[in-house]
Amino acid sequence: MSIYNINDYGAHPNSPEPSTEAIARAIHAASEAGGGTVYVPSGHYQTGAIFMKSNIELKLSPGAELSFSSNPNDYPVVDSRWEGVKQNVHASCIFGINLENVSVTGAGKLDGRGAPWWDKHRNSPDSLLYPRPKLISFDNCRRVTLRDLTLVNSPSWTVNPICCHDVTIDNLSIYNPADSPNTDGIDPESCVNVRISNCNIDVGDDCIAIKAGTEDTKERVACENITITNCTMIHGHGGVVLGSEMSGDIRNIVISNCVFKQTDRGIRLKSRRGRGGVVEDSRVSTI
Repeated sequence: MSIYNINDYGAHPNSPEPSTEAIARAIHAASEAGGGTVYVPSGHYQTGAIFMKSNIELKLSPGAELSFSSNPNDYPVVDSRWEGVKQNVHASCIFGINLENVSVTGAGKLDGRGAPWWDKHRNSPDSLLYPRPKLISFDNCRRVTLRDLTLVNSPSWTVNPICCHDVTIDNLSIYNPADSPNTDGIDPESCVNVRISNCNIDVGDDCIAIKAGTEDTKERVACENITITNCTMIHGHGGVVLGSEMSGDIRNIVISNCVFKQTDRGIRLKSRRGRGGVVEDSRVSTI
């Protein structure tokens, strides 16, 4: 397996100098070779948005931290979903579209440095020309793996696979302040075959929310075949929530062996008048 150390491509550990371009060069080199592991060694790295490519694993070593910029100019505008509707949005801190076999793994940390984004949302929402970045989002991808990471201070939703197939999310620790707006933990949206396991989630909105677009979404795509097991959810508005974006239908959901502590709600099905969509074949056990 080929390994591409971002320091070899000009990254700046423990420096205020951004490493965005160095990370992009390492990803490009791995992609040109047909794929490989882009390795982030121990150290603190400043960066803007990271654009993934097919057959790439971004792996953070223990002690590695990617600290993301709070400057909107570091997040190019892309065409993706925001709250169920296709539109122009800021790219996520880690983003990919139309990819196959892509992974973000390792015992390191991703810090979205969301506080400036939260302040704008609360106090001057008109200053946000486009919706806030998510921490990790993949759009229309196949075979996505997220494993072993610590994710903190997301600008908005933390993990949001959109219209993806075959997603594995395992052993993530997600921490966002209790008063941080719209900082859901894990939100699979119009996805098929998603496995979420062994995660600890403590956030300012829903811990896990299963979504399928709104009434304004042109293409109605179901979110189906979702398993959630062995997770602990602390605080949050809901433990596992189905909706409220559910116009494309939500079906075949299994939730088991989970602990909810001090969440506002445990299992919640929610929608609103006129939205449409069906929730069916959902099973909950050992909560």
